[in-house]
Amino acid sequence: LTQAQVVTEGINTSTTLENSYNLMQSFIQAIETGNTQKLKSLINCKDQIGTLMHKTLLTFKHNLTAVLNGAALPYSNGCLEGFNRKIKQIERTAFGYSS
Repeated sequence: LTQAQVVTEGINTSTTLENSYNLMQSFIQAIETGNTQKLKSLINCKDQIGTLMHKTLLTFKHNLTAVLNGAALPYSNGCLEGFNRKIKQIERTAFGYSS
């Protein structure tokens, strides 16, 4: 079986899984295109989805402004997070040294 056939077979087993998969794919597409109106409608989706996906959507609803800004604006804090990770790794490595 190809990967596409495996995915198709998997999502056909449960409507909840199929709805969750389709919602995730639509969400990814909306983020890539920067379509904030579609994102807003997906976050307020009333389909029958899995509990983890529902919990994720509630988090997105709670932080709706930040999610929409993150999709619409070209800014990223990835560089800053990389520096923070390096600093924390240096601290972990140096733990226990006296100077």
